[in-house]
Amino acid sequence: MTRVFLPTFCAAVASAMVLAFIPGRAHAATTVCTPVFMPPDVAPGSPISANLGSTTPCPASSVNVSLSTVGSGLSSQQLGNVFTTYDWLLGLGTNNFTRTSISSVGIGALGDGGSGPVTQSFSVAYSQPVVNPYFFFSWIDDYSEYKFSGPINLLQSNGASSLGNNVTSTGSNDQDSGFVVQIIGTSNTFSFDIVNYSSDNTVSIFTTGAADFAPSQVPGPLPLAGVGLAYSMSRRLRRRISR
Repeated sequence: MTRVFLPTFCAAVASAMVLAFIPGRAHAATTVCTPVFMPPDVAPGSPISANLGSTTPCPASSVNVSLSTVGSGLSSQQLGNVFTTYDWLLGLGTNNFTRTSISSVGIGALGDGGSGPVTQSFSVAYSQPVVNPYFFFSWIDDYSEYKFSGPINLLQSNGASSLGNNVTSTGSNDQDSGFVVQIIGTSNTFSFDIVNYSSDNTVSIFTTGAADFAPSQVPGPLPLAGVGLAYSMSRRLRRRISR
């Protein structure tokens, strides 16, 4: 059976300051900086990438986010860039995460065909290290499990529960079914698997974003004492060479 859904938007959060994250603490409304995926759609199995917006609160310089694949599924025409006028996760009452982009991407996994669960792997790469990135999923379906490579905190959910690094869906494949998870750690690359236990293909609406960005790895200025020492060594070296 081909599943048809009304796409949704999920989006994002940013802040120039790196903030400490305390697992389990309730979060006030947060602005997440998310990528601006643009048409055209991509073919099933293809990668997709986009830049985060460069306006406040996103970083001034462009930060690229790339997804290794949009996965596979019989609803291949719905995999790729999707837009909607519907808000995300209406069933939660209040969405604690304001997104800077209204775009998202459909990602999927094939049905098991009666031969057992099917696992589809995904990798998300940022061009700059991010701290505790956010992953948004909506239109989640029952018989699906989301397995993350690192420790997570399930921040908001409707039709989903977490155990360890995994989130299990009991959603109804509609805009009210979904969750927001935060992966704990600072890195450029994060990965997760979708395990489909159904004979039907499964498709979720997905986006990712960050509120905290790790400082750029650029050397800082030498202290005054260091400058003086470097200048003195340079003069001695020049004298030695002139001899």
